Amino acid sequence: MGKLELPLTEEADVPRRTLSRCVLERARLDLNEDEQGRERALAELRDFVRRSRQILTCREDANFLLRFLRMKKYKLPDAQAVLMKYLRMRQKEPHYFHRLDICDPAINDLVTRGYMFVLPERDAAGRRVIVSRGSRVDPSRHTPDQVIRTNLMTFETLLEDEENQVRGFTYLFDQKGIGFSHVFMWSPSQVSHMISCCESAMPMRHQQINFIHVHTLIHAVLDFVKGLLNAKLRSRFIVHSNVDKLYDTLPAKNLPKEYGGITPIDDMIGSWKKELLASRPRLLALDQMRVCAEDDESCRAAASLHTSLATLEID
Repeated sequence: MGKLELPLTEEADVPRRTLSRCVLERARLDLNEDEQGRERALAELRDFVRRSRQILTCREDANFLLRFLRMKKYKLPDAQAVLMKYLRMRQKEPHYFHRLDICDPAINDLVTRGYMFVLPERDAAGRRVIVSRGSRVDPSRHTPDQVIRTNLMTFETLLEDEENQVRGFTYLFDQKGIGFSHVFMWSPSQVSHMISCCESAMPMRHQQINFIHVHTLIHAVLDFVKGLLNAKLRSRFIVHSNVDKLYDTLPAKNLPKEYGGITPIDDMIGSWKKELLASRPRLLALDQMRVCAEDDESCRAAASLHTSLATLEID
């Protein structure tokens, strides 16, 4: 198995952020994480990556591997399974998972238009808030692939911060202005596939999902989407009858000016684009990760040789 050399440091590792005592306590309570157990599980998952006959190239830094351990609350077999699913899905669906690049004209356009951005301030639970405004997608110029890549670029960027891995995420979906053209640009299979990616393959903790301006058409779509989700995620959907009701969950001062806050949306988008640019080299390096195709015998043979050599090095 080959170690993925990221264009970051001599150690090809993402710089570790020192988590506050409050975040570490949250990790202990929510994720069963403590220092000794974290380091032991991290070493075991890294060993799994190095010995795997299926994994050819993968990031091995703590920031990356801890995402899967934290998602599965340190249940190592479950973390290994999600890691493999993530790697296979990235390789099988490059049109979704590769080139997560803010410099890509279509993705940059979607972010600039305010389709998806992240609030600068965390919510009351310390979570980053992802805002999505579906009406900012133009079905005549944007494709579902571009929209999904924008979503995945957002998620991968946020996961570079370990505090986000621990606390999870809050969402605000504003459905105002969505029409038939927005709904029918998606096939049911694309919707199902996107949900599968986000729910079971991306190492994220989706904590609260807020909706505003939900009209009759969107209610029908939401019912379809909720039917594809597990019960835990369905229970985290909150449909607010108006923006004022949203303030019970997200204080107005944290929201854009257009939603009753202080800072205009364009300024928030500008701040978020700086975060996207900073994470760009690490996101593009993800495209180097490789696993064996399940039906590729020659690949499996090569992986077996890699594993044998890695075992000699490790032992």
